[in-house]
Formats: sequence, structure tokens, C-alpha cells
Amino acid sequence: MSKKPSRANLREQPSGMRQSLGVMILKIALGLLFLAVSMEEGEEGWSLSYFFVCLVLGFSLIAWGLLPWLQGRKRKAEEARRLAAEKAAEAERPRICRACGAPGQGRVCAYCGTPYESDP
Repeated sequence: MSKKPSRANLREQPSGMRQSLGVMILKIALGLLFLAVSMEEGEEGWSLSYFFVCLVLGFSLIAWGLLPWLQGRKRKAEEARRLAAEKAAEAERPRICRACGAPGQGRVCAYCGTPYESDP
């Protein structure tokens, strides 16, 4: 019996992050709310510790919301770079012509003109 993949795993494949877009927006909105609350003063004046707690909570929530998205973008870029490097290495690999046995590079044998197969 095959195990059904979780929704987070399915979401991670195209976007690179496990959290949903709604959760990310909620975390950032709450962080901005805490930052806005920390900047305003109450009628009786708030203490400095309250200001710093709201500031830290605000920046923490914003970072908590943005970091998975940034890590997903970085992971996708690294994967694309790795695939491009593998493709370039495959194109530069010397191939042996099946028709005449001469070593060569590229898509066509330089000696007899026979196209190389994809898997020599």
C-alpha cells in the first residue's frame, strides 16, 4: 500500500517552501502589526521594554514568514545551476563514433559525419 504524500510535500515541489502562501502572508502581516504597535505611544506612555518586545516580535514574525520563501528560491536556483553544469559536462564529454570508432565531441562525428546517439 503506497503512502499518500502530505500536502506540505506536494506544496514544496513547485514552490520550494513547505508553508502555504496564506500562512506566509499571515506571519508577515502579524509582524508588521507588531512593528506598528511598537512605534505608537499609548496615552500614559509605554515602557522601553514593551517597545523592544514588540520590535523583536515584529521582526521575528517577518523573518519567520520570509525565510522559507527565500530558502526555496535559493534551493531552486542551486538546482538549476547544478543541472546546467551537468548538461555542460555531458556536452563536453568525449564520445566514440559507432560507425568509424573515432573519438570526438559535439553532436556529429568530425571524421565521417555520423550523428552521435544520446547514450553512446
